[in-house]
Amino acid sequence: MPQIFKNKWFIVGVSLLGLLYTAGLLAIDYAVLFYDIQYENKVVFAVVYSIISLLFGLLYFYTRKSFVTSAAAMFNMLFLFPALLLDWGNWPLLIPAIIVTLFTFFACGMGDTAKTIFGTIFLLMYIIGGVAFFLIVNIFNTKTIDTVLEEQVSPDGQYRYILVDVQNQANGKMIVYVEPNTLDKEIGGFLKLRATGYQDMVKQVNRQSGKDEIKLDCQWVGDSTLYINGEHYAFEIGEWQFDF
Repeated sequence: MPQIFKNKWFIVGVSLLGLLYTAGLLAIDYAVLFYDIQYENKVVFAVVYSIISLLFGLLYFYTRKSFVTSAAAMFNMLFLFPALLLDWGNWPLLIPAIIVTLFTFFACGMGDTAKTIFGTIFLLMYIIGGVAFFLIVNIFNTKTIDTVLEEQVSPDGQYRYILVDVQNQANGKMIVYVEPNTLDKEIGGFLKLRATGYQDMVKQVNRQSGKDEIKLDCQWVGDSTLYINGEHYAFEIGEWQFDF
């Protein structure tokens, strides 16, 4: 092996590339907070993302004795936490990140004592934070089964309405939401980020009994005027709101 690959400062320089993975985890946190992640091609995404994660895992292993990699390992453990909480169950996105993050933490050049101390802190953070988050979600968020029956973009492309059938502990209901259609993003042709947190509920009809049939005929008139069962309904897209 050429001597340059063993040079301390060369390794430090290469380890700076590992900060791109840390930035990637921050980007994932941003995506799961402000968007609903949808896969256009889950297989292609999983393959590409796994290859990228593998390359960064090898880079972290090569630079494991660098203080930059040790710092990245600490930040990666922190930045992985929000993604786990907010997008639990999205395994194609989370599993490679979990593997690389844990591998980097245990392989980096920190001493065993430091790893034990910080490992205990991170473990408690994940356990206590995770339990607290899921308790809060279950207490303040009513469990429902939401089925999208219809969705249509306005003629000017600015908005879309969504007709949702909601099954809850009562008799259920139907809701019409309007949300912006211009904030979504597509990445690489295999991933779509659908903006969340901007929905405006324009109509809600509760069922009197579980067998009641509710008919809501939604239509766009003109560029972005919404009519429901022949009546005009105004809507306003406000500030972003956190959506459990």
